[in-house]
Amino acid sequence: MMIGQQPKLSASEFTKTSIDNIKHKIQGAPISVDDMTSIRFAQHAIETIKNEDFGFLNNLISYPSVVISANDDVKVVSSEIKRKTVICHVQAGEYSGGFYT
Repeated sequence: MMIGQQPKLSASEFTKTSIDNIKHKIQGAPISVDDMTSIRFAQHAIETIKNEDFGFLNNLISYPSVVISANDDVKVVSSEIKRKTVICHVQAGEYSGGFYT
């Protein structure tokens, strides 16, 4: 990648510490976390999302966004997290003769 870093993590690599470390290295490029599970989300994502002080002490100019994809496993997101995120529900299914179900 042109930024010299890998801005993609698997859900198993996602922790508050790992995401904070990669945010410092990436410097503004979006970070992608694929196939988040509800347990991992509850353990690490909530604390990461609620960390409003990230970058202020270090005077970071570029704040990277974090894009988390999850399957049906992550069904409920609390209102305190919804206020700080953009959530897109995409329902995909199998093709059945003209319409997706």
